Amino acid sequence: MAAVSNTLPLLTEYLGTLKAEDFDALYREQGCVVFIFQRLLPPLAQQFMIRVAFQEGAGANQSLHFQSKLFSIWTTPSAVANGTFDEALEALAKYHILLKGGGEGLERKWNANRHFIGNLSSHLITEATRKVSSQDEKLLAALHNHAVQQWDLFLQWLTGCKDGRSMVPLAKDVVVRLSLQSRQGHLTSEGFRYVLNDRQTQLWKLVLCHLASVRDAGLHAGCLIFCINLAHKAVGDVAFHDDHAQRKRGLFGFIEFLAQIGVVKREAQYFLVTPAAAALFSSDVAAMLARSMAGDSSSDVPGSSSEAEQGIVVESNFKVYAYTSGSHYVSLLKQFCRIITQLPNMVVGQLVADTVLQALAQGISIDNIVKFLETAAHPRAVKRVRDGSPIVPANVKNQLEVWESSKQRAKTREVVLFEWSLNEFDAEVEFAAAVEAAKSLKSLVFKGRGMHGHPWRVAVDLNGANDVRDIIRVTRKEAVERAAAEAAAKEAEARAAAEAEEAAAAEAAAAAAAAAVEAEPGAESSQTAVDAAPES
Repeated sequence: MAAVSNTLPLLTEYLGTLKAEDFDALYREQGCVVFIFQRLLPPLAQQFMIRVAFQEGAGANQSLHFQSKLFSIWTTPSAVANGTFDEALEALAKYHILLKGGGEGLERKWNANRHFIGNLSSHLITEATRKVSSQDEKLLAALHNHAVQQWDLFLQWLTGCKDGRSMVPLAKDVVVRLSLQSRQGHLTSEGFRYVLNDRQTQLWKLVLCHLASVRDAGLHAGCLIFCINLAHKAVGDVAFHDDHAQRKRGLFGFIEFLAQIGVVKREAQYFLVTPAAAALFSSDVAAMLARSMAGDSSSDVPGSSSEAEQGIVVESNFKVYAYTSGSHYVSLLKQFCRIITQLPNMVVGQLVADTVLQALAQGISIDNIVKFLETAAHPRAVKRVRDGSPIVPANVKNQLEVWESSKQRAKTREVVLFEWSLNEFDAEVEFAAAVEAAKSLKSLVFKGRGMHGHPWRVAVDLNGANDVRDIIRVTRKEAVERAAAEAAAKEAEARAAAEAEEAAAAEAAAAAAAAAVEAEPGAESSQTAVDAAPES
């Protein structure tokens, strides 16, 4: 079997969502313990667990308690200083191998999962059996073809090709959960990215989505254990025996789902491991399956001449040659290539700016396109690697990146433009309020102050336009009310001034009248004195 890949990010991410009781169930199975120990733990964490496994009482299912101080003794000071020590303990805690107790720093206490330690101890002292694939060439060919054909049928259905068969409800539910298809049965943006991804990622997304769908029913742990145990089986091994006792475990629906996407193949009452199961844990096998294109199921053995003629070749003149009769591969190439010629066993396309930009608008990235062209490469294109050249010519990849960057430089979005004329009432106040509101909503696209005959302008993102519009209305209402209040105050002031003037005038008139009245008696007495003078 091909060398396994070192990282399985999707599986690692899923394991991070499990509860302590789920890990307890996993660690009751030695296959799960060995897989997590070998594939997911960093080297220093592995060293810690080997030492713990040989502690006194480790294999007796007894509770084991440790302090960080003990683990620090088992490593070098440099590992403590550079963070490798903390990283190892975090990994052991993440997978619930060590459970945190009290204390801090080197005084922190840890409780080891006794099922994990017991099974690891048993594994380390037992001679490992080497996986050997079946020597039956016809069986191997049948299993290989099953993996290729079932996956091609799934992709044909997913991409809406006419020759794609209908899918059972299990696959449909997963596709709906992953949002790969619209209600009309067309690929979504997420669907486009999915079909252009590498085979290992595609398989894990389906499997983990199915596990999430049965989590509420409590079947996810058993299905995950079955899936992880596939890592220890060779192609052609029996993965599941269909009998009444096994069906009671609730696994049969999951096994049928795996058979449909080509991970296992039913033979009588048994389900046998196919290369697709190995692809879950090996990027090399996944790449080999991706290059085993659809259309020719007559090949007797993997690697035969008929299969070797299948695959995609990208030339430095931007021509794309796809040697396949699978219609869904043509459908995928159409997403980012202009199809020039289509023959029964070959398709010729051209990478051009408009089709690539259309693909980018659908949410497909250049990385998706390049990864698809590399994983589905023709053996002739793969040989370029041995000559020191990339599978996709450097000039082609560079130009694809240029087209992607040109799309990123020019972006369009819907905005709402607010304008005020220079002589409009309170335009500057409303402009300032609109700018502040747009900034607080992070919706401001453009602002322009009114000057030199140009009006006041504020461009706002469509999402924040209604809120800005409400602020402008409130500001305008307040301005109108303020202006009305000022006008009323001025009118009252003018009225008071007029009344004061009238009162002053009345007072002056009254004073004048009083003075006149006072002056009249004096004149009369003076006249009397004049008249009386002759008599004396």
